[in-house]
Amino acid sequence: MVGDSKGYEELAENLLKYHSYALHVDTFHISNYSDYQLSGYITYHPDSFRMPLYSTVMAAIYFVAGINPYIVILMQILLSLCSVVLVYKMCMLLFAKMEVAKIATLLFALDIHSAYITNLLLTDTLAIFLLLMSTYLFLDGLVSKKIKLILLSGLCMGLGVLTRGIFLFYPSIIVLLVFAFSKQPLIWKFKALFLYLFAFGCLAVIWSVRNEVQYGHMQYSTQDGDELLMYNVAYTESRISNKSIDSVRVQLQRTANLHGFKYEKDLFKQSEIYTKLGVDYIRNHKAAYLKTHLLGAMNMYLSIGNVGMSNMIGWDNNKREERFAEVNTNRILENFTNNKKEALLGLILLLILAIQYFGAIAGLISLLKSKQYLFILLFLLTAAYFTAITGVVGNYRYKLPLVPFICIAAGYGYVYLKGKRTLPERTSL
Repeated sequence: MVGDSKGYEELAENLLKYHSYALHVDTFHISNYSDYQLSGYITYHPDSFRMPLYSTVMAAIYFVAGINPYIVILMQILLSLCSVVLVYKMCMLLFAKMEVAKIATLLFALDIHSAYITNLLLTDTLAIFLLLMSTYLFLDGLVSKKIKLILLSGLCMGLGVLTRGIFLFYPSIIVLLVFAFSKQPLIWKFKALFLYLFAFGCLAVIWSVRNEVQYGHMQYSTQDGDELLMYNVAYTESRISNKSIDSVRVQLQRTANLHGFKYEKDLFKQSEIYTKLGVDYIRNHKAAYLKTHLLGAMNMYLSIGNVGMSNMIGWDNNKREERFAEVNTNRILENFTNNKKEALLGLILLLILAIQYFGAIAGLISLLKSKQYLFILLFLLTAAYFTAITGVVGNYRYKLPLVPFICIAAGYGYVYLKGKRTLPERTSL
């Protein structure tokens, strides 16, 4: 159990015991909470805050095998292995080069961040599998001109949104790729995209309809307002004012209370109050917010994560104050000064990141020379999408959906570099 795990576990057990995602009895009396506690009040209701698919899968496993989280983790390990296979198949589909596929697959299989997250009760492993399955089916449909595969791709992406709401606008990339690279007639393109978006929409709308029935709001979740104010704005203000994140959140919560938060019983209206305050803050601090957002994006790509891993494993028991994850000298030194095991893990992670990123840069250059524009655009648009949507925190977790694409580019790059170093064979007259 770590961080968001608690909310998913609660949803699964509610579904198992009460056949409902919502709390059986709402015991949260808002008037009894301090301003500090109220800053997390929305998260205490995970059925309005989280997407349902991961918890539904957990509940199904618990129904069959009892409440044994280790079985869920075993399922995630198997899904992670399937993702490794999908990376291999995607390489063969795009490039038809087994050497590229082998290197890309090996790099992805050795990614410690992905392997570590697979062993936690979090949505990442299921979300990455669905993203890769959707992408592979789409690419296969585009190459083979089979609309049925593009339809299945839309269904997988719909399941992806029900796993993590951040996938909601990802189909816009698919629309661009179809118009840019399909050589089929215009009617075929419109038909393929209609079926893709129809399949995607039919699944994606399910949770909105549920929230309309349960809460009277045709929305996905209350998470957007909470994350905007209590994370994006809070970390920006903490960085500007040099105050602790907790004191900033209390200050923001008091402002929300003045706008009616504490007297509002509707969770979605509480989220709307957060959203309005967050948007107003960003409007008044555009430059500071943009800088903080960019720093968060940089941290997403450069974060090592060995301190958090060491805490979970039990190598490092030092509790640290939550703060904005900046990339600076002091922060980097913290990763290598606590104990030898933690430092060694950090060095290994740094080495893996260096191998991935160096290979990916070489890969993009060689892909450009080989005119592999389909994968280049897919890679760059996917990177831009998750970079833009990730927010100011920039944890390495948020980079994980992009890691398979980085490894594919790196596999191509290392094969290209190997070919450059190989001397031509001497031939006889």
